[in-house]
Amino acid sequence: NVSVGVYLLQSTNLKAVIDSLFTPLQCYWAFTRLGQFTGGVLTVPTDPVLTITEDDIEEDSLEILSIIPPSWRVSLEYGRSWLVQDENNVAAAALADHKDFIGQQYRKTTSEDRTVRGKTASAKEIKFSSLLNSESDALNQLSRIEDLYREQRKPIRITGLRLLFRLFVGDAINLKADRFGLESGKNFLITAVSEDLETESTTLELWG
Repeated sequence: NVSVGVYLLQSTNLKAVIDSLFTPLQCYWAFTRLGQFTGGVLTVPTDPVLTITEDDIEEDSLEILSIIPPSWRVSLEYGRSWLVQDENNVAAAALADHKDFIGQQYRKTTSEDRTVRGKTASAKEIKFSSLLNSESDALNQLSRIEDLYREQRKPIRITGLRLLFRLFVGDAINLKADRFGLESGKNFLITAVSEDLETESTTLELWG
């Protein structure tokens, strides 16, 4: 469990609020087939429940959605101040900690792995601005997020055959194909499921 805080400065919708909580922490959310809200955290996928090969995929449906370079430095911002003020607008008697807090929008914790930087010229720095309240929560989440981005990631979309109602958001699968470096198989986490009863096809969005 973590502590987060949201302050709405203007009217918005529920999706935007949920996204602001989940997305910076590399979490996902969706509604199940029964209309129930569900969510989870992105982790390095392990223990696949199913192996999917090209025989299980509609022809030409395997698509790389993006290529995310590895990151040698990952920063996670937390402790947002919703009204940043300079020292001229703060009472002289205010404590130094209070002045420091309202003087900057976020606090920040950072982790570096220079071995990643040495492996590839495409390695980059990445920063996420979260709504976490505490440093301890930020440090715990940063460790998980750093693991996610130590290597290149390729979110993928596929349309599967004979997979109706067999897989769920949050399941891990192993995907094997004769392209995109998947010849030996790679584990992916299912982050979205869309099913078409008429064509008996299942579209999966995969992260791994």
